[in-house]
Amino acid sequence: MKRLSALICLVLAFVLCLTACADESEIQENTSADTWELDTKGTLVLYESFEMEDYEYFSSPWNSNREFVYSIEIQGDIDFIGGGAFCGCTNLESVEIPDGVTRIGYGAFYSCDGLTEVTIPDSVTTIEKDAFYYCTSLTSVELPDSVNTINDSAFSLCYSLESITIPAGVTELGDYVFSQCTSLTGITVDENNPNYADVDGVLFDKDITELICYPLGKTDKDYEIPDGVTTIDMNAFEKNETLESITIPASVTFIGEFSLSDCPNLTDIYYEGTEAEWNEITLEKYYDYQSEFTVHFGGE
Repeated sequence: MKRLSALICLVLAFVLCLTACADESEIQENTSADTWELDTKGTLVLYESFEMEDYEYFSSPWNSNREFVYSIEIQGDIDFIGGGAFCGCTNLESVEIPDGVTRIGYGAFYSCDGLTEVTIPDSVTTIEKDAFYYCTSLTSVELPDSVNTINDSAFSLCYSLESITIPAGVTELGDYVFSQCTSLTGITVDENNPNYADVDGVLFDKDITELICYPLGKTDKDYEIPDGVTTIDMNAFEKNETLESITIPASVTFIGEFSLSDCPNLTDIYYEGTEAEWNEITLEKYYDYQSEFTVHFGGE
């Protein structure tokens, strides 16, 4: 009898445990149902009365329910997507940003790693820092001509991003915009862009004097930097796993921080100037590059 009672107690305890776990996994009650609602289908509805704000990361009103957000419906007129607004909504697959939005705030879609596509309207002018950082499933983004500023790390760690076109209106690109986009095979720049250009999918300034970003998804084993380039930006080649050699023209006078670091197959640098000229190059936060590859001088 004691064994039966003990067994019954264990069964009851197990059932109570399952019930508690189930309760914890349910969508938590929304105390602001008059401004927004997360329905049972996983649609986050922002009503006309909702007022968008900039939030700290993981502090939006629906943050505790972010894993249950599968789609977003914005019913009112908003002119910006708040910083951190939808960060961590890991099951969000696609989003259509409404017309009238001019700014996508910092980290607005940070770590939305289920996001595969996003529609950006012609009204958007600014994409702020970390806006799509770590959206690992995002394969492509069409940027409208209205965009003029893309800030630091806006698309960093978008591992599935394969291509992107920078429109004519973009006049300012921050640092690390496409850092560690390992599937990115090329960056195309509208020929009418006044500040930037591309050569064979590699991003440069308009005058082809500054190499900004060599896409990590390019499959070439050897790369020759064009004559006339004076600057290799920080992180320009960082973490490239394909390149075995890079030819650097004698015109280069500055090599940015970590621009040639963590390239496991890069064994040879062919510098077209002399060793003395190489030693005159400014190496930002210099470290012993020669421990990672061999530098050949004079085109030898």
